Amino acid sequence: MFTLSCNRDTLTVNQYTDGIKKYLTTTFQISPERFKSNGVFILPLSSCTPCLQSTLKFIGTLQSKTVIVFTIGTSDASETNQLLEIVKKKFQTYQDTNGDLKYFRTNIGTPYYFEMRKNGEFYGVDLNDQNIGLLKGRKILK
Repeated sequence: MFTLSCNRDTLTVNQYTDGIKKYLTTTFQISPERFKSNGVFILPLSSCTPCLQSTLKFIGTLQSKTVIVFTIGTSDASETNQLLEIVKKKFQTYQDTNGDLKYFRTNIGTPYYFEMRKNGEFYGVDLNDQNIGLLKGRKILK
């Protein structure tokens, strides 16, 4: 017999935490301590367009002051760029137009969301147009 809990955490520990930390500190000169108490989105702009656009739409609806957004690369899709402009106006956004993410072991190829826990580990989830709802109701994003 299995029991499901509505309180189950949908984020899992990321085995590539060290690679993500190295990427963010090397590329943006940001200490990982900066991510405590923040919800962080990493958005490869060349990833799946529906995944990226649903994530950008979701971010655009957030009211939280604890959101940080990192974009990687560039996009030629006008709707994506319009949605990105809305996000940039609302939240602290860092841009890696060179796409340096590929030089680090991060395993990020689609939009990704993470939170840093007290143990220093990143807990996150790959985002797509099917599972963006997993983030609704997260305390840190309210």
